[in-house]
Amino acid sequence: MKLKKINFRKFCHCGSDAGTKSGARSLRTRLHYTTAALMLTGTFYSASAMAQVSWTGGANDGLWGTAGNWSTNLVPTGTSTVTNTTTNLINVNNGGAFGTFVDNGELELTGGTFSGGLANSTLQVNNILALDGGALANVEVLAPNNGSSVV
Repeated sequence: MKLKKINFRKFCHCGSDAGTKSGARSLRTRLHYTTAALMLTGTFYSASAMAQVSWTGGANDGLWGTAGNWSTNLVPTGTSTVTNTTTNLINVNNGGAFGTFVDNGELELTGGTFSGGLANSTLQVNNILALDGGALANVEVLAPNNGSSVV
């Protein structure tokens, strides 16, 4: 199938310069401004806005807030889909945020507020969840998928 090339000079019928080279430039300028406005209002979503982030533990300190412990080398945000498929301990000692989080390792809250950033944020810990300080906020805690219960 052959695509048809659009002639902007014939396509633009607005203003006194319609059908001219400056009219085509004017239309392109308006399209650029429209694109910029859409980006500023959040109509376009970046790939990182709903990023999938996995725990790697690569920094070897076990801390949620260390970028080197994550697959993206960025600490998760309130819209991130977060997973820990390892059995490693993650220590949240200074708060943190996530959109959804499924943890197959151990999760220990020792300081700050660990919160979901979405209206429907969920946390599922399939091993150990230790609340040794800090707070859990704005999140629905799901039952583990291994038959255990949340107490």
